[in-house]
Amino acid sequence: DSQNDNDDKQPDTKPDAAALETLPEPAPIDAVDEQPDAPTNPDSEDGKLAATIDDGDDAGDDDAAQKPRTRTRRPKKPAEPTVENVDALIKEGQQFMLLDRHAAAIPVFKRAVKASPSNAEAHYLLGNCYSRLRDSANARVHLKRYLELQPYGQNADRVRAVLAGG
Repeated sequence: DSQNDNDDKQPDTKPDAAALETLPEPAPIDAVDEQPDAPTNPDSEDGKLAATIDDGDDAGDDDAAQKPRTRTRRPKKPAEPTVENVDALIKEGQQFMLLDRHAAAIPVFKRAVKASPSNAEAHYLLGNCYSRLRDSANARVHLKRYLELQPYGQNADRVRAVLAGG
């Protein structure tokens, strides 16, 4: 019965330090050799997802005798931010601002502005971060854009005062 009790327990998912030391180094992503965990392609002969490389030199090529070189595909870049996740980016940037980490918030707000150039709040917050870091040129760019988008917005009077004073 004690054997059945052990079957119901979840296995410990944390490897011990000795197990971590024996793990092999991961292969580089762009390695030409086949990787055991590469995605599979049921249509290919060996089942591996691979791309044929054409070197453009047909001289001396014997298609029947020469096997094409292959390499595993690189993972795609992370998706660009979309309008749907701009609100999440703004919230993330605001968290940095609350921690007085304006420099860390800037790249987050830049991504929000890139994803939604007409988002007045993103421009306002990005301008505010630049202003806090005494980068008045960049602050003015984004605060002016905020006013273009929201001339009567909640922060419009405050932005006008900042722009008039600097």
